[in-house]
Amino acid sequence: MRTSQFKNLLAQLPQLSAEQLANLRAAADLLHQHTQALSSIDAAMAGAGCPHCNSFKHTKNGQGRGVQRYRCKDCSRTFNAATNTPLSHLHSKKQFFQHGECLQKGLTIRQTAKELGVAASTAFRWRHRFLESVVEHQPKDVAGIFEADETYFRESQKGSRNLKSPENSVKTRPARHHGGKPPTGEKRGKSASRKDLVPVLVGRLRGQPYIADQVLG
Repeated sequence: MRTSQFKNLLAQLPQLSAEQLANLRAAADLLHQHTQALSSIDAAMAGAGCPHCNSFKHTKNGQGRGVQRYRCKDCSRTFNAATNTPLSHLHSKKQFFQHGECLQKGLTIRQTAKELGVAASTAFRWRHRFLESVVEHQPKDVAGIFEADETYFRESQKGSRNLKSPENSVKTRPARHHGGKPPTGEKRGKSASRKDLVPVLVGRLRGQPYIADQVLG
């Protein structure tokens, strides 16, 4: 937008109603968030080499979906800052921060899809990409007071066409919904008769926002 056009836009702001101003601010905040997300992705290329051959000889090669693309001078392949990362091949990269906020709020797949205005399948792919990348960033070594405790989850076989029974690996079991309920007469929590419980060790460094979890045998 030219400077004169921008000045004309600012001159018209006093004519807007309170509702129009609120809508304009919400639209501007959303656009700023999208721009910041794309800028953060591009900033990741600073000092980085080609993800295909690790060469640092590359040149700009246009843009794709708002993200700067590059062409390597050694292997001649194109790439961007998201290549070979959890964001690779994902559309709507501009909603990177928004999706992270949905995860932080603990929204479901359908709630996230509604919040972002995308299909539930898209929100599902985004969530699993995020969860896979988190594992790599868990601390390997810590120093200080480390608090740990175990918890138990029912084994999930979601997506499997042959649900195995925990008591018999050959016999199949009926599908359950939302985690299901324990068998009749059995209390919740750890039980020697419950073979479908998966123990998970969760630890946190006291005074630090570092949390790690590990599935136990």
